[in-house]
Amino acid sequence: MLDERDYCVLKPKPPTPLDTLLSYIGAKELMLTGISGTQCVPFTANDAYVRDLGLHIPSDCIALPTQLETQQALQHFEKVIGANVSKSTQIRLHRH
Repeated sequence: MLDERDYCVLKPKPPTPLDTLLSYIGAKELMLTGISGTQCVPFTANDAYVRDLGLHIPSDCIALPTQLETQQALQHFEKVIGANVSKSTQIRLHRH
């Protein structure tokens, strides 16, 4: 659940203010969700990975065209970039 300390950034197309916002707030971890599991989510996940940010991609909050593709993407996020891909109800973010 979002509260007044949470930020949401819409990414209709690059560039976005995400990098500036993350630096400004001193972010250490991100939670990514989205319906573009083949484009926006992986690109942002890779950006987070190279910035050494903790990454959470809730398995019930992304979508790809098929369930098999969704499972493959989640496996990639978990194994290659170290993302936590638990269900959204199981993820606990650290408040700083």
